[in-house]
Amino acid sequence: MLYFKSDKVLTDNEVRAITDWTDNSDFDIEAKDMDGATFDTTAPEIVGVENDKTYYVTKKVAIDDENLESATLNGESVEEIFLLVGDTEATYFIRAVDKAGNVTEYTVYMKPLSSVTDAVSGITVGNVRSSNAETISAVERQILDIAEAFDDGESTEAEWNKLTEAAAKCKDLNKRITEVADEISR
Repeated sequence: MLYFKSDKVLTDNEVRAITDWTDNSDFDIEAKDMDGATFDTTAPEIVGVENDKTYYVTKKVAIDDENLESATLNGESVEEIFLLVGDTEATYFIRAVDKAGNVTEYTVYMKPLSSVTDAVSGITVGNVRSSNAETISAVERQILDIAEAFDDGESTEAEWNKLTEAAAKCKDLNKRITEVADEISR
């Protein structure tokens, strides 16, 4: 890297006329000016959700940036902390821009809890078959994953009730399968 140290601001022509450039490959200079201005090179951080991920329950989102210019959700202005409504079919576009023009954009998908539980909606303790066991276990695993990530500071009681009801139903169905299998083996 070549550089020239000057004690005054040079014009374009003066810079072009320089012949005694200094060569230093590990030259490193920190960006600052005489007014002590700082250079914002860090894009805003979106906290609480991950980009391109699917959620089922209401999530609280925060935009973290010291020099935030704007935050939008699906094109509408939002505060630095806002909620993504859960248990619904929606795609959320989050865009955060700071005063230096750095941009962070996330796309987050929301699905209704029924999109998980529908797989077992027609199965009852009265009609459950051992062939349903795999489906029931898959739904139960997904329900437990959602419940594990559940935060009552952001998600709703109605969402929690749906999760616990679905988990209880899966448990009852699995219990019935086990009872029937035991009867058969007797």
